[in-house]
Parts: sequence; C-alpha cells; structure tokens
Amino acid sequence: MKKYLNLVICLILILTSIFSTACNEERLEDLGELYVEGRDWQSGFGSGSLPRIQKAGKGYYFLVSQHLYYYEPSMEQAVPVCNKADCSHTDETCNASIGDGPEINYYDHKFYYIASENSNAEKWYLYFLSEDGRQREKVAQIATLDPSDNGVHFEFCVHRGNVYFSVSKGATLKKRKAVVEKISLNGSLDRKEVASVEGYGAAIENLQAFGNTLAVTGCYADSVDSDFRTHTNFVDIRNGKERKDVLYDKERDLVMIYKEEDDVFYYDSNKLYRLNMDSNKREEVTKGMKIYAECSFQGKYLYSCNWYDCHEKNDYRNYGIDIIDEKGEKMGKIPLEKNMEWEFGDNDYCFAFAFDDGKYMVKQFDKSKLSEKDSEWKDILVLGEDSDGGKENILE
Repeated sequence: MKKYLNLVICLILILTSIFSTACNEERLEDLGELYVEGRDWQSGFGSGSLPRIQKAGKGYYFLVSQHLYYYEPSMEQAVPVCNKADCSHTDETCNASIGDGPEINYYDHKFYYIASENSNAEKWYLYFLSEDGRQREKVAQIATLDPSDNGVHFEFCVHRGNVYFSVSKGATLKKRKAVVEKISLNGSLDRKEVASVEGYGAAIENLQAFGNTLAVTGCYADSVDSDFRTHTNFVDIRNGKERKDVLYDKERDLVMIYKEEDDVFYYDSNKLYRLNMDSNKREEVTKGMKIYAECSFQGKYLYSCNWYDCHEKNDYRNYGIDIIDEKGEKMGKIPLEKNMEWEFGDNDYCFAFAFDDGKYMVKQFDKSKLSEKDSEWKDILVLGEDSDGGKENILE
C-alpha cells in the first residue's frame, strides 16, 4: 500500500511539473496582439526584416560601417558600443564590430545578427552582441557554402523568444522549395521549419512579425514562362498554423506594410489598402492620395517617402516624407536632401543616413518639433574626413 501511495505521489508531482512548464511556456509565447517592447520585432524601423537601427530602452543603436553605435536624446553624438581602451573603432578588433552582418534585431538586451565566421565566408552563424559590447557569442550555424552556391542571402527577424530566418543560395529558375525556419532562444536551439513557398525560382523575400503572427512574403513563378509574383502567408506562432495567400494577386505584386489585429495594410499601385481578414473586405485608406512603396506605420501615423519618384526623375526638389493620419489626410511633410536615405523611425524620431564631402552621417529628426519653423535634421553621428564623431567609448 505504501509503495502504491509513493507511486501515486510521484505521478502527481510529474504531472504538476509538466502542467507548470506548459503554463510557463504559454506565458512566454502568448503575449497578446499588442506590441511588447524589448521582446517584439520592431516594425517601425527599416524596410521589412532588414533594419540598421533598433530602439533599446531610452536609446537607439545604429549599424554604421559594420560597427554598432549607441545614442540617446540627451547626448550630442552617438558613440561606439566598445569598452576597449585606445580602440580606433574602425576594424574587426573593435568590440562594436559585427563583421559582414548587414542588419540587427534587438531582443531581451541583446543584438542578433547573421555573419560569416571569417573572410572565406564559408560558414555563416547567428551571433548575439550584448548591449554594452562586452559579450559576443555564436548562437547557431545558419548556412554552409561551397563554390557552386553563387552567394547567399538571408532574411531574419527575432520575435518573442524565437529567431525566424530563411537562407537563399543563388538565383535559379528551377522549381524549388524555399523555407522559413526557427530557432528557439529559450530552448535546445534545434532548427524547425515553420513555413514554405514552392515554385520556379522560389525565395523568401521578407519576414515580419506582429503579435502572434509571423508574416512570410515569398516569391515564385508558377511555370518557367510565367511572371514572378509575391505571396504573403501568415503563421500563428503559438500553434504553427499557416494561412496561405493572405495577400496575392496574379496580375501584380501586393506589398504588406503592417498588421493590426485582424486588419492587414498593404501597398498596391500608389495606394494603401486595409484588408479585414474576417470579412475579406478591403478599403482604400488614403482616399486617392498618392502613397509610395517606401512607407511604414510609426505610432498612429503613416509615413511615406517619395525617393523612388525623385530618383527616377532625377529631381529632388520635393524629396521628403509625407505624414498621413488614420483618416487618410496629410498632416505634414519632413524634408529630405538628395544625399539622405530615410531609415524610418518610431513615435518620437525619424532617422536618416547621409554621405557628403567624404563624411558619413546619421541624422535625427524630432517629430515633436515638426510644427516649429526652425525644425531641422540633427547630426548625431559624423564619420570620415576631419570628423571626431565616434571616438569615445560607451563604457568610459
């Protein structure tokens, strides 16, 4: 009887442990549909899953010339994320260097990026770098190349405890399957397929994440002779269920911009539309106003940049960023100069990169001063000829 009772107690303890673990995992994964700072992919920055700026706490981090810099509004200039004495902050020995990683994702006090192990570029890894630059580690190997691969391209985003990524090796018109995999940052680091597209020349073009939804944009042709088209699929990160072709048109490409609960915002032929996933009803948001493909939601406003039009016409007199409210009405415009490239922003600031007279600059625009006559872009990092920006250490 005593032996039987002990067995029952053990089983109860095991089941309690399993139930407790499941509850903990649910709390970690299901954070609701609202944005959770520090744990969610930052939709306001960059174009799709290729951000070079990330917000962390009170400050912002910039990836410039393969080095990470830190800035907060109380500072005059951004500084490199490096604590090494007498460091030039210009080569791979600097703590702020991330090698050939072209973009960063911030999650839980760390910056994640994909880079090759050395100059041979044969093996590519997911790395993280701590906020203060003191700790850098390989998380997992992502890809291995051989001479026949003809290059590699990555898409990735870090969201709610998982790294979602795709690997594309060279261009081909053959029929193939392009997959999205995930690695859990709270688990065994095993790779698991979560989504895919299949067709001629299939590739993953973009990854975005909103609440419990991973948005996967794939591109492929149905036959050797047909046109390539984008297909936007949604994956529920809680249960892995995939919804195919949320956005798709066989005649043209539809570009997803943003998701808010059951509404999907997308760009089509200089117009912005809202699609309700429950009713499948769509409506034009901007009511005839011309919208540009380079746009994003930052807070309650839509920001739309006309760089492509200006570049095509080689006329930058009207170059800038339109600000449009939720009713589709224009609220104002942030001017840009020809040498500036918009890097998106958040509720408080817009950012841009610029190159002029041998100097590379990061610029900031304070949105709270938009209505003031003297509102202008502020240089927060200047690198290059005769500049002293970025020479301080972040930890001094």
